[in-house]
Amino acid sequence: LPMGSSKEEYVASVEQSLERLGVDHLDVVFVHAIGQDDDFAAEKARMLDPQMLAAMDILKKRGLANHLAVSSHGPYNMEKLMLEAVKSDHFDVIMPAFNFMKFPGVGEVIASASNMLKATKPRLI
Repeated sequence: LPMGSSKEEYVASVEQSLERLGVDHLDVVFVHAIGQDDDFAAEKARMLDPQMLAAMDILKKRGLANHLAVSSHGPYNMEKLMLEAVKSDHFDVIMPAFNFMKFPGVGEVIASASNMLKATKPRLI
């Protein structure tokens, strides 16, 4: 959904997906392709959209979605955005591109996620 969508629209979108898929819940819901735009602030805002996060809280409480995930394959600010995702503590799963020649800072992202995991409740990485 585009930025500016309401939490109700997010919830309705997932409910419609569940109906189309013929399942009662989703294990993972992704905020996909973070870093496709070179505007760091806009991409961070999309990743941490308060309406989307509120919708995920509703979906989790209703048992319709289990985990929130974020993915990035760049090409812009991938490592920086994934570090923001880890620091936010909103995401249960992160999926960064892993190519040490193109994204040499991915190791820091993975280490930060691992440290976060050790310091908080068990999560998927």
